[in-house]
Amino acid sequence: MPELFISNSKRGVNELKAVLHKPESVHLIRNGLDTVRLDAMVLIESNFEEKLKNNTVIGYIGKMDNIKHGERMLELAVEMLGEKSESEAPLFVIIGDGPNRAAMEKELEALPRCMQERVLVMGNVKDAGRLVRYFDIGILCSDNEGYPNVLLEYMHFGVPWVSTDVGDVVEISDNGRTGFVIVTWNVKEFAKTCNNILADAVLYARISKEGPEIFNRKYSIETMGQNYVQVYNGLD
Repeated sequence: MPELFISNSKRGVNELKAVLHKPESVHLIRNGLDTVRLDAMVLIESNFEEKLKNNTVIGYIGKMDNIKHGERMLELAVEMLGEKSESEAPLFVIIGDGPNRAAMEKELEALPRCMQERVLVMGNVKDAGRLVRYFDIGILCSDNEGYPNVLLEYMHFGVPWVSTDVGDVVEISDNGRTGFVIVTWNVKEFAKTCNNILADAVLYARISKEGPEIFNRKYSIETMGQNYVQVYNGLD
């Protein structure tokens, strides 16, 4: 049987080809997400659920470290909340943990009470992807990624997203049909893009409709299985 190497990202494929010098043996198969797990009932405290349901939510799921930089959500919150009246102010939900969390929470405590009340730090949550159903916009602010599954979770629930240009994010964006890509972390650009999404009902409705359709066609677990079968059937 011939050798077979599989990666879920273009970066991984290119790295394997460079090391192995056998491009014909390297294949790209995208991750597929278990939507049954994502669609299962959410078990969180009722007061959290009500808070998420009754607000415009800009959410993040991931680590707070020197690669994922989830703590940047606080910087985004300060930028956006400074422009909004109290009635227009979104709720910023940060799900995850990491070494940068303590410093972020210290900065949060120093903010005016009105801002503190618009930032919800939930820490680690089991099966956090289920909470995406409550998001209005999803954020990815990493400095480095391969193939970020969280963007697929956003797409499954029809949630527009804004991300740094890392890994295969540009391809996942499908020319802006599922989300928007900023070259690198720039809080003003992220804030501007989030505001544009929230202000454009037609754009929002389009992404909310096309995101799940593109997800089902390209990134479902069934599609991943079919791609594996196709690769194995192609072996000599």
